[in-house]
Amino acid sequence: MRKNVASQYVSFQMIAVADGSDVTSGTPTVYYTIDGGTQATGGGTATHEGNGQWSYLVVQAETNGNHVAWTMVLATAVSQTVNTYPVSFDPTDAVRIGLTSLPNAAADAAGGLAISDAGGLDLDTQLAATNEVTAVRMATLTDWINGGRLDLLLDAIPTTAMRGTDSAALASVATEARLAELDAGNLPTDIAAIPTTAMRGTDSAALASVATEARLAELDAANIPADIDAIPTTAMRGTDSAALASEVTSARMATLTDWINGGRLDLLLDAIPTTAMRGTDSAATATSLAAVSTTIGAAGAGLTEAGGTGDHLTAMPWNSAWDAEVESEVNDAIDTAISELGVGAPTATPTIRTGMMLMYMALRNKSVTQTSGTDALEVYNDDGTIIAKKLLTDVGGDYTAAEMTSG
Repeated sequence: MRKNVASQYVSFQMIAVADGSDVTSGTPTVYYTIDGGTQATGGGTATHEGNGQWSYLVVQAETNGNHVAWTMVLATAVSQTVNTYPVSFDPTDAVRIGLTSLPNAAADAAGGLAISDAGGLDLDTQLAATNEVTAVRMATLTDWINGGRLDLLLDAIPTTAMRGTDSAALASVATEARLAELDAGNLPTDIAAIPTTAMRGTDSAALASVATEARLAELDAANIPADIDAIPTTAMRGTDSAALASEVTSARMATLTDWINGGRLDLLLDAIPTTAMRGTDSAATATSLAAVSTTIGAAGAGLTEAGGTGDHLTAMPWNSAWDAEVESEVNDAIDTAISELGVGAPTATPTIRTGMMLMYMALRNKSVTQTSGTDALEVYNDDGTIIAKKLLTDVGGDYTAAEMTSG
């Protein structure tokens, strides 16, 4: 039986209590327990199939357990109990019996389990072999593939008669015939032919001191091949200094060409003037500037009336085009409103603005001649506040108005 699945049946064989015959009629009651729990009445349907066999169509919820016991009770019949053990997989699934952890395809088919047709598949051995296929090794193989980096380097190796270089000029000199002279068969014969006197081939003592036995030994059959093999085949021919080769670049050589006499930088340096007037070859301009400097004098003394005589400055002539502008500025100043004066004694040295305002306020605003108490002429502002006053006296017929003081 499948767990928690509907449309499943449990069968019972019912026999009579009286004589053991098949019970073929009646209304049976089915009870069930799940995992040893409390017994409950089943909700399914019981049907007599024939010869005392009864089928019970179970309700889905009644199968939701690991052990389900079914008991059929029928009047005049012996009660029967059937034990079932529901499973979660699907026995009717011919591919993977309902287990989602397995592929839903036949073994060895697309999407199915991998199998070994020959048998003896060792997964550990296969894993070890697979671990050898690293990204680094694959990258190296990629370099070897046609068009890869290493392949391109191999393709670039020259195949001319001059091995290891593309210099056609050098190849024409280092011919097969000349290289053959350096092989093991010829060098011993050539060395043996060298005279054995103290001075090989000459009586020059000076030359003999240079061509020593040790130096001549460098030319024997054991050394020459090794020396030839040591000749570098890098882009920097004739030296083993990779550092020097990397420093002597075409860009730097081009810069040195500019510095050579007649080059671009050299011509620019030659064009820089060395006269007192830097940056120009005009001696006349230099003389004129020196005269201007003398006229101005130290700290500009020749330009100011205070520090100099002022005779170097001339009066600026008036331009009639300025008339309208000056008139406009004057009108703007006249038309500007003047504020009233505050409370206080008028100064003896007023500005035109404050002087005119005091007279305007005295004429326009309220004024009072005080005769009760201290006689005084009082000047008020527009709000009726005294801003200033003049004391008045009349002694023996002499009338005096004193200097105005604060109100």
